[in-house]
This record gives sequence, structure tokens and C-alpha cells, in this order.
Amino acid sequence: IIGNGYVSFLQMLVVPLIFVSLVRAFTRVEGENNLGKIGFNVLAVLIITVAVASVIGLSIALLFNLDGAEFTQGAAETARIAYIQERQAEIADTTLPQQILSFIPTNIFEDLAGLRQSSNIAVVIFSAFVGVAYLGVARKHPEEASYFKKMIDMLDAIVSRIVTLVLRMAPYGIFALMVKAMASSSFQALLNMATFVIAAYVAIIIMFAIHA
Repeated sequence: IIGNGYVSFLQMLVVPLIFVSLVRAFTRVEGENNLGKIGFNVLAVLIITVAVASVIGLSIALLFNLDGAEFTQGAAETARIAYIQERQAEIADTTLPQQILSFIPTNIFEDLAGLRQSSNIAVVIFSAFVGVAYLGVARKHPEEASYFKKMIDMLDAIVSRIVTLVLRMAPYGIFALMVKAMASSSFQALLNMATFVIAAYVAIIIMFAIHA
């Protein structure tokens, strides 16, 4: 409960952080001179970095000879592997225009709930629309826009506080996850997990360097 609960709390933060952070970024923009360039850069950087991260993940998996099926053989892992294989087959039959169209939100509440594979990107696009709309309102009705800006600033403060509260659980959540792994895995499985952790850190360090 403690370990999986901590992971669930982390997942809970993703969509609120994306939405509030991006909209707040627009509320801090002065003027609309470079709005199109800013919006294009946000989406382009997001898509490019996701693509780069995917290539790095695949390269590290091949370099370290990682095979997720070898780590554990539980029912949950087997079901997850089957789902990934099914998803790979679906993507293989999807054209590039169809994949691009899947990023566009048709029901933002569905994407806020994370019910689609491309929900995060859809939330980014919706957030950009909200930000652009705010700038238009700020130009014509500055008083109404100021109320919205205050609301977003308040939401940002609340979400930041929630992040702090969740991160305070990290020592307990990580400890519980480690104890569970140690108690329920064989020695060989632990060695495999150690290899995975090292590979993950290598990939993360590479991504940090790219972002820097």
C-alpha cells in the first residue's frame, strides 16, 4: 500500500503540473509579439525531446541487453508485456498523419483523466490554447484577465504545495518498494534489477545533458 500508493501520488501530479505550469507561463508573457514562435517552440521541443528520449531508451536497452520479461514473471508483469506488444501492433498499423491527429484533444476531460495514450500531449495543446486565449483577453479586457492570472497563480501555489507534500513521502514510499522487491525476488532477479537501475541512470544522465 505504501509503495504503490506513493507511485500513484506521483502519477496524480503529472496532468495538474503540465496544465498549470504551461498556462502560467503564458500569463507571464508580456505582449503577443513572439506568441506564435513561443507556441511553436513549446510543441516542437516537447515532441523532439520525447522522440530523443525514446531513441535513448531503445539504445540503452540494446546496449545493456535488457529484457523486461526476465526481471520478474508475475501476473502483473506478464499482463503489462502483453499490453505493450498489443500497443506496438496498433502503432505499427497507424500512419503518421493519424498519429499526429491523435495528439489533438477531442474531449479535454478525457485527456485530463489520462484515458488516451497521447493524453499528455493533448493537455499541452489545450493548455497552449488557454494561454493564447488569455493573452487575447488581456489585450482587450485587462481587468478580467487579471482575475484569471490571479487564479492561475493561486493554482500554481497549491499544486507546488501538493508536490512538496508528495515528495515528503518519498523516503517511506521508496523504502517500502525496496523492501517488497528484496523480500519477493530471487537473487538473480535482484541482479537483473540492479542492471536495470544502472541503465536507467545512464539514460537519465544523457537526457539531463541534452536538456542542459
